[in-house]
Amino acid sequence: MKNYQSLHYCHYYRMRQSGETVECTRQECFAPAEIPTADNPFVQRWYYSPDREMAIRLPRNTMGDDTHKANAADLKSQERWTARAAKHGDLEIDKPMSRTDDGEESGFDIPDDTDEPVEFLIKKETITSIRIAVDAVTPEERYLWDELLSDKTKAKIAEECGLSEGAIRKRVKKLAQTLRENPALKNYFE
Repeated sequence: MKNYQSLHYCHYYRMRQSGETVECTRQECFAPAEIPTADNPFVQRWYYSPDREMAIRLPRNTMGDDTHKANAADLKSQERWTARAAKHGDLEIDKPMSRTDDGEESGFDIPDDTDEPVEFLIKKETITSIRIAVDAVTPEERYLWDELLSDKTKAKIAEECGLSEGAIRKRVKKLAQTLRENPALKNYFE
């Protein structure tokens, strides 16, 4: 299974024994696990949202254990589906997903934003290249990327990170350079 602690999440939480969640920092959320004891034999577990929205440090009790097991099963299922889709190629948009009781095929319709299939393929290739490049950056660079996409000013990001605005500007330049040097995006910068 993937190492989900190496990914960047938008929010980090710590769940108390009662089930109440409290927002915390990444360091607090992913702090080293406590060793199980005779009084509390449960190991430390985490919940990771599949959309990378949040990570939660679960309590060391039955509820935390059950939550982690269900989450791990969902994540593993998603990993298998992704691997299977990659092995068999992209899904066909026009292919019916299933048949109804009447025998009719059911699927989904995607609105056509463009008139030209070539434009659609170019957009798809561009977006795929950007996703590949962004997934390859470090967690700190990914955090900066997400903050910049949320339309926050560099001053606001600097304040939240406890850094100067100049340091954030340098990190933005470094992130831009990293993305320019990524093989997936090199064609777009030449």
